[in-house]
Amino acid sequence: MDGGQILRSLLWFVLGRGRSLMVTTILGLLGIVGFVGVALWMRSVWLVAISVFMLMNCWSGLRHAQELIRMARLPRREGFACPSCRTAPLLGAYWQCAQCGQPLDAFEKWGVCPRCAAQFSFTRCLDCGEQYPMNEWMEKQLLGTGTTNRA
Repeated sequence: MDGGQILRSLLWFVLGRGRSLMVTTILGLLGIVGFVGVALWMRSVWLVAISVFMLMNCWSGLRHAQELIRMARLPRREGFACPSCRTAPLLGAYWQCAQCGQPLDAFEKWGVCPRCAAQFSFTRCLDCGEQYPMNEWMEKQLLGTGTTNRA
């Protein structure tokens, strides 16, 4: 399992986040097929139980990789980037107002809910999960030009 994490980390630089997880998950599923064969050959209930656990883990990883690849293909908002992972935020109503529950695009109105006018002090990155104030999301070239880009 740790070997898979190391392989995924190495592939991440070449293939990206979703594809690296997909490759390591597929290799893990192939390994599980061999492990199940050994478990059945040895007639070991414990090895079969371990292989079922490993299969559930790989299946979860496969579904997560598919979601990451799908997310990577979605349109992104230009002019903004996460201060942590430098990824542009998704374009669309992927955030939710904490006060009224309205789905919203946090970058369309600079962190203000269009329904209840609640102001968000921090916005969470959907890629890495980190939270930052809206002014830290603006890309450096926008800050230097004096462009406000407000809607």
